Amino acid sequence: MRTFLDNLRFSLRTIAKRPAFAIVVVLTLALGIGANTTIFTVVNAYLLRPLPFNEPERLVSLADLQPPNDPTSASFPEFIDWRKGNQVFTDVTGQTSASLNLIGRRQPERVLGVLVSENYFGMLGVQPVTGRTFRAEEHRPGAGPVAVISNELWRREFNGASDAIGKTITLNRTNYTVVGVVDGTPLRTVASPKAELWIPLERAVPYTQRGMHYLRVMARLKRGVGMEQARSELKVLAHRLDAEYKTGHGITAIPLREQLFGNVRLALLLLLGAAGFLLLIATANVANILLARASGRAKEFAIRAALGAGRGRLISQTMAESLLLSSLGGIAGFLFALWGSDLLRLAWPPSIPRPESFSLDWRVLAFLIFASLLSGVLFGLAPALQISLSGLNETLKDGWSQPSGSARSRLRSALVVTQIAIAGLLLVGSGLLLRSFARVLEVDPGFRAENVLTLDISLPASKYKEDAQRVSFYDTLISRVRSLPGIVSAGAIVNLPLGDGGTNGDFQIQGRSFPLHQEPFTEKSIVTSDYFQAMGIRLLRGRLFTGRDGRDAHTVAIINESLARRFWPNQNPIGQHLDVSLSEKANWQEIVGVVADVKRDALDASATSEIYVPQPQMPEGAMTLVIRSTGDLSTLASAVRLRVAEVDKELPVFNVQTMQQVVSNSLSGRRMSTILLAAFAGCAMLLASIGIYGVVSYWVAQRTREIGIRSALGANRGDILRMVLGHGMLLAVVGTAIGIGASLALTRFLSTLLFGVSTRDVPAMASAAAALITVALFACFIPARRAAKVDPLVALRFE
Repeated sequence: MRTFLDNLRFSLRTIAKRPAFAIVVVLTLALGIGANTTIFTVVNAYLLRPLPFNEPERLVSLADLQPPNDPTSASFPEFIDWRKGNQVFTDVTGQTSASLNLIGRRQPERVLGVLVSENYFGMLGVQPVTGRTFRAEEHRPGAGPVAVISNELWRREFNGASDAIGKTITLNRTNYTVVGVVDGTPLRTVASPKAELWIPLERAVPYTQRGMHYLRVMARLKRGVGMEQARSELKVLAHRLDAEYKTGHGITAIPLREQLFGNVRLALLLLLGAAGFLLLIATANVANILLARASGRAKEFAIRAALGAGRGRLISQTMAESLLLSSLGGIAGFLFALWGSDLLRLAWPPSIPRPESFSLDWRVLAFLIFASLLSGVLFGLAPALQISLSGLNETLKDGWSQPSGSARSRLRSALVVTQIAIAGLLLVGSGLLLRSFARVLEVDPGFRAENVLTLDISLPASKYKEDAQRVSFYDTLISRVRSLPGIVSAGAIVNLPLGDGGTNGDFQIQGRSFPLHQEPFTEKSIVTSDYFQAMGIRLLRGRLFTGRDGRDAHTVAIINESLARRFWPNQNPIGQHLDVSLSEKANWQEIVGVVADVKRDALDASATSEIYVPQPQMPEGAMTLVIRSTGDLSTLASAVRLRVAEVDKELPVFNVQTMQQVVSNSLSGRRMSTILLAAFAGCAMLLASIGIYGVVSYWVAQRTREIGIRSALGANRGDILRMVLGHGMLLAVVGTAIGIGASLALTRFLSTLLFGVSTRDVPAMASAAAALITVALFACFIPARRAAKVDPLVALRFE
């Protein structure tokens, strides 16, 4: 211990004498350690930290498995069957989101509520902050309306007053009694990130058709029951239900964490790997710096050895100095990670929940300490190895540095080649993601997003009970919006493309029959007559909806190109009939038009079949208004709000955004992965260029005498320049070749993140190689130019 403390004190004095050296090393390490810790906070939040519920490892997600193997949400009757018919779960609960109009102390606002089944809070183990959660009788049809609100809504509506329990809030013109307040943060993990209140599902008279799939179902395994046993039990239950209802559906169960975050697992692990490569480059850079410094201290080590210090003592001294530097780098990296976590939290895609969990807990701190110590040991091995291999007695006799072919020089060159190779690998990966992102941006979404404003409106069922009222409201509102200056067209749709999802289900085609369990399945969109013009969706055949397609008119439909190609290949579908009503008695709609495919879920997803029906013939209360204008969209939003208030002053307008913002938000996850990997690649290239600059500069300094002799013997500046550049560029070319070769094997892990680009994309690899060679050329040119200017007389006196 005393020896360690002595080494530590000596290291502190040594570092204090060279503050510039210490700052460069600490900042280099801070970049690598901080980047790794920042990404690890995200990995920890999604993949390691337990979900914020009681015994989360027993929680599973259940889904309806439709033929051939398509998991989807459950219908209410299926949920009831699963809850009553299973033998492996202690609780089975369902939930679905609902937008609600809140009329509070201020102007009307839109809040997102969650309709939950009985024992929802109990199954998750969530306790109220104040008050209570729902009682069993409050879930019965006809029970009094009650609500549990989030602490944020509690503070906003009641200023956090303790007497809020028992007071009422008005939702969709119905008074709900507040019975409890909960911390909404953990519950938003399994619901919408914007959820602010919870109300009983069963009391709301849910859709009871077996074909209406809208419930997200969770369950808690009984103690001692594993996933395989649960799946076997569910398979038996599904077979029994299929025999009774002839649906052909199965039931699937996966761990809740996997259902919530399985789609981001690969991307997070790849980013963590990229950050790890960046730390390796930083470590190699510091190792090269320490090697150069150790060469300058060769006589110091030799004198200390002559005075009785053994090699072990000298090696322990260099390791102590390395660990001290890595510890300082870890502290700086911790500060970097604090800043990086806050930045990620602000920039995190809203579609992916749980950014509030990006915090530095004990797992993150343990990772930071491990990364700091590991990097210290790795870069400390280089000078320690140099001391162990050097001839200390010879160093006292000979002041000349060892020639370039020595083990010391080869080690420095190998470190630089490694840095360049890793940088090349990261550049290829980021290049693939950048090219993939560019390909996604080139995709035709099927509509024209420019100059389009969108906003959501939801009519409360308590006020707009009749279909005629809902039709009249939107007719009146759209008519008033069209009267605004600069409006080209205006329409509405129930589920906006690239938004929060859609409505799908089975449909029938008149005159055709399909085998059992193979009924056709499609997206269903309810739109007003001018929706297609407002969105700029192309008409391919027939006509669009008009004002004549009203409630009492002949029922009609428009289909997209994919559905027409699927069921009427090389035929004209105009005049054919289909039914999407899901009612017991068929309600045949005549196909009057075919429109171009629209990317509904994502730009990089395949187009799906879709059927459009006019809103007057299938009235809905919640719709998204779509307005195309030649004017300023930011001022248009205020004008539209006034028009809404003229029709109904109690209605809030929410989710106001341009269609271009909708498209941009749909790409947020892909954009985030691309930016982070590109940032790592850029930092890697910068560190690699610094590394090759340092090695070439050191090589020039070691050969100053040789350069002087060459100049004295007639070598001109061009010869010297070529010699130095040749040495540096050889390292760059070798490193680049290794990096590109490694990318051929490793980029296959990126395949699921790519779109329209092969993992062996030649332009991406060529761009990475060109970037590395160019940066290396600039890094080598500076010391080469300095070497070419060496005065032979000065060089011959150099020692």
